[in-house]
Amino acid sequence: MCAGAYDDALSIISDTLDTLAPQLADDRPDVLALWGAHHLKAALVAARASDRDTAWSHWQQAAATAETLDVDETPYWNLCFGLANVQIYSVAIPVEMRDGKLALTKAQDVDPPSHLSRERVSHHWIDVARAHHYRGNRDEALRALLRAEDLAPQHVRNHQADRETVQALTKRSARKQDLIGLGLRMGIV
Repeated sequence: MCAGAYDDALSIISDTLDTLAPQLADDRPDVLALWGAHHLKAALVAARASDRDTAWSHWQQAAATAETLDVDETPYWNLCFGLANVQIYSVAIPVEMRDGKLALTKAQDVDPPSHLSRERVSHHWIDVARAHHYRGNRDEALRALLRAEDLAPQHVRNHQADRETVQALTKRSARKQDLIGLGLRMGIV
């Protein structure tokens, strides 16, 4: 799928949700996990398309599904779907809409459990860093990026949003050793 093909992506996700809908009556946890995970993906795609209402509507569906399952993470198909991931997406959605203030407000309520994958938690800290960057909080953005790197170095060093954030920080900030070090490890300084 081409980058920016948000309508196409939402259409594919919608078709999948339509296929899953008749199976919801069975209350099977694996089907509920798929249902919730697809709503999270739809929320993120809608956020990237700057469709706030659609994004939060899908997030609310995912949140309701996670509440029904009442677990931090389901074991099905490595989806990471559950209450914890829904909370993490509550930060990612406003970040994708470049709303750093709302993202940081939501981030105050997120405490990823230790059993989530390091990469998933690292991605959360990437989003927190981006939110701080959008608010002009350079030091906090750097701290969040370093926290993400500590959890999953390769994920951070190869993540496009991180690279863009570090490049912007290096252009706008006094040359701090931590920032220079991160930029060097990413190959962008």
